[in-house]
Amino acid sequence: MARAGLDQGFDALAEDRIDEQTCVLVIDDDEDVREVLTAWVEADGCHPVAVAGADEALAVAATQGVSVALCDVQMPGHDGFWFLEQVRTHHPDMAVVLLTGVHDVDWALRGLQQGVVDYLLKPFDQRSLSRALENGMRQHRLRRADRLLREQRASELGARHARLIEALTRLQIETTAQVEAALDLVAFRNDVWREHSHRVRQFAVALASTMRVPASQVELLGQAALLHELGRLVLPDGLLNKTGELTAEERALWRRVPDLGASILEALPALRPAAGIIRSRFEEYAGGGYPRQLASDEIPMTSRVLAVADSYDAMRSPRPFRDSLTHEQAISELVRASGTQFDPDVVRTFTRLPGLAAV
Repeated sequence: MARAGLDQGFDALAEDRIDEQTCVLVIDDDEDVREVLTAWVEADGCHPVAVAGADEALAVAATQGVSVALCDVQMPGHDGFWFLEQVRTHHPDMAVVLLTGVHDVDWALRGLQQGVVDYLLKPFDQRSLSRALENGMRQHRLRRADRLLREQRASELGARHARLIEALTRLQIETTAQVEAALDLVAFRNDVWREHSHRVRQFAVALASTMRVPASQVELLGQAALLHELGRLVLPDGLLNKTGELTAEERALWRRVPDLGASILEALPALRPAAGIIRSRFEEYAGGGYPRQLASDEIPMTSRVLAVADSYDAMRSPRPFRDSLTHEQAISELVRASGTQFDPDVVRTFTRLPGLAAV
């Protein structure tokens, strides 16, 4: 779906006020309090469901949609904090407002840290409850909209992933020449990525050959270098073209690129041996990389070679958010990260490749 479509879907969800979303749980072991809160909730145009305990409240939430829960902290059996933990796990769209007759700053901080939308100290008036309900409803709609959009994105990623596998399978790839044809087919959405992939292959093959990597591994490395950006094709266009700061969710998607690309190659018998090279491309020599936090010799040599070749060309190429680096600047960055991000022997050999600055 286009960005505008996502925005429209989000706005529609934020304004959605169907009956399911106006159901409010009133949870308190004091019957008099339940009666008062029920009346106030009804006065605000919501549908209250009053229960005496946390377990009964969860049973209700399991059978009908609940937007907001007004929950007492101290109750016989499970308390309000236990209920809050269950809601976070099983009903993440639900907004919880905690109610208590005990003025305890630690309780309030604990509740806020666990995601409550408001914390009311008894006795409170109807206006305070109305404000808490309004805030709770707003948070519920936003949480629900966010979840639906994340599910939609996940579905779109899965569909893109399946289409790529299907398209590449039809090519019946068996040779490096056919890998180049596949690269032209997918084109990485623009010529920049195609040219980048060819240069990375040139650097990686020259580097691996100089380091006396076995010829069969050099052949696989060449294939992996041509298709090392394959996982990007599964990501949304908006994320690929974004120049501003990434959200936590967007950073998590970027970190999936190696696994996404490798999983596509694993579905193609002729390219399956190259999958591991791509999967370990973002591992770091001292550990701390992703996706498996490998270190040193745990990382395949071919992946260590690809990491240096790819990083050098990426630094030498302009991006929407920065200018390209000079050859000297890029080499300086590789040397600076030698021993931490990159294998020192690979960096040392790379810096001595003849004619590197002219490429």
